[in-house]
Amino acid sequence: MADKWFLKQGPRQFELILLLVDIAVGSGSTLAQLRYYQFFQQKRGFVFASQAVLMHWLYYFYSGIAMGLGMMMHWQKQWRQCVSPRKPRFHRVLKRLIGVSDV
Repeated sequence: MADKWFLKQGPRQFELILLLVDIAVGSGSTLAQLRYYQFFQQKRGFVFASQAVLMHWLYYFYSGIAMGLGMMMHWQKQWRQCVSPRKPRFHRVLKRLIGVSDV
């Protein structure tokens, strides 16, 4: 039902919804890590803490890309197994090579 609602909306509205979701997730994640960032600010200063935040977000970004690529590779492998014909098993090939019938 939600899929049909997204399809009926224009691309601008869909992009706006994705942007709002990104802002909500980013804000929630930052608030969850706030004590962690405050620790850096107290120990090493504001510049170090801001660099730590940027590196932390870079980590989230490339981890998300790696997760997406891994899922795509898995789905591609599953799709290929469904589409391609089954490969003959080793024992069947061996029986054919030595001339033994399955009777």
